[in-house]
Amino acid sequence: SRDMDTAGERGVTLWGKGEPAPLSQDDQGPTGGPGSPGSGTSLGPSRTTSGDDIFDLPAQNEAVDGGSGIDTITYNMNSESFNLSVVNGTLTITESFNGWTHTLTNVERVQFSDKALAFDSAGHAGEAAKVIGAFLGAAAIQNTETVRTVLDLLDDGLSFDDLLQQALTSVFGENPLSADIVNHFHNALTGVPANDDILETYSDLLDNGSLSSLEFARQVAEFELNIQNIDLIGIATSGLEY
Repeated sequence: SRDMDTAGERGVTLWGKGEPAPLSQDDQGPTGGPGSPGSGTSLGPSRTTSGDDIFDLPAQNEAVDGGSGIDTITYNMNSESFNLSVVNGTLTITESFNGWTHTLTNVERVQFSDKALAFDSAGHAGEAAKVIGAFLGAAAIQNTETVRTVLDLLDDGLSFDDLLQQALTSVFGENPLSADIVNHFHNALTGVPANDDILETYSDLLDNGSLSSLEFARQVAEFELNIQNIDLIGIATSGLEY
């Protein structure tokens, strides 16, 4: 659900300055016909939709292509009642007892009674994990409240760069010291402070204008070590809990 604050206002309190560390879910309606607040259709065992759709599918074999938008399927059962697999971008959810299957293409989110998972690793889920990993360390993506907050910001229209800039401003203020930026990101990715050579090299680039703080933050978020730390491939296949 969304509160009444703007995307920017909600994000201000998320980022904490200092050592990156981990920051210290809801019943669904019965599984039945699909609900759709977007422009998706709701009839038939196999369908293609558009817009931001919410599906509550019947307990039978169904195939859905969510099309564009951010689409969610909901279940009023515990996640342990299902087997999930992702093959070539298609999510298959099989109910363990009766064996019916929902085959989902372009459906980004799955909500069970005990947890919610985001599978859009190339979209907002991946962007959220990258930014959280860069600023707070990879362990912070285990905090579902943090992930949900960042996902809401992105889903509400905040761009990736605007999210990075908001985090930079919240952590470092309007005129950050280059050494603080370099050291913070290095510690978030590696768990140790940056050595003198790294501090000098990147501080000089930031100070002489060759690299802006936003560009540096983007590079850190997209850096291979961060991608490995947050297990972006695993998000695509197992989902990011929020």
